[in-house]
Amino acid sequence: MSEELFSREFFCALDALKRRRELPGRGKAEIFQVGRERRGFEHREYQPGDDPRSIDWRAYARTGRRWLRLREQERGGHLLLLLDRSASMTANGIARDFAQRRLALALGWLQTEAGGTVSAGALGTHSPGVMTRDGLRSWLTSLPPCQNAAGGWALPAAQRRIVLTDPWCVIPKSLPRATEIVCLLDVLEEHPPLGRLQLRAAESDEQLAVTMDARHWQRSWHRHLTHNAEKVKSLAGSWTELRGWDGGRSFFSKELRSCAVLHAAAEQGLV
Repeated sequence: MSEELFSREFFCALDALKRRRELPGRGKAEIFQVGRERRGFEHREYQPGDDPRSIDWRAYARTGRRWLRLREQERGGHLLLLLDRSASMTANGIARDFAQRRLALALGWLQTEAGGTVSAGALGTHSPGVMTRDGLRSWLTSLPPCQNAAGGWALPAAQRRIVLTDPWCVIPKSLPRATEIVCLLDVLEEHPPLGRLQLRAAESDEQLAVTMDARHWQRSWHRHLTHNAEKVKSLAGSWTELRGWDGGRSFFSKELRSCAVLHAAAEQGLV
């Protein structure tokens, strides 16, 4: 399981990403003094009223979107990773589950390389304490399969929180500040099969017969994602959509390389 989940190729890509961060002009090469703010590695999308001097123009050149480089009070700060382990994460197989855990390891690994600390847990459960990189890898490898869960959003204190979930999550009524929700989208959710379908709800096993129309689905799907994004932003959080495909190929597919999700996250400015 561990070799398939975290392959040698994955760690080579992660090491290359770490070294790229350490080039002159990037965060780790900057002078640091304890107790003072510095530009960090973390990003969020630019919003009206933000200081344009904090825009990361390198990320803009890569993605065409304006990302802010956040500032940190302490060296690296503390990052809390929370994973959605509900059954909808594996509605189309285990590929998105693997992508979620690979992205979590990459975020935690880079956080510790930046001199910070990291902890991780699943939504609705108690979050373990501070982890080492090897401890995080071991925890992610040993996670039980995704399953139906009634637990809510337990968000312990942290300087920064990242929730890795899918588009079917129910956004809570309140969020602590510095909470970023990363929504991992599957190609079949945005481009489903058309015509007569027999669907089964991943969370409840409810059966539903539908006739899929591409135009109506795209409109409803866009409305659903927009609603989630606007609700999160109204709660002073940030919402990022990570699409798992390129040219019809799914980044979450087992047929593609295990490091593909890293490349997709780098293009989005997540890592």
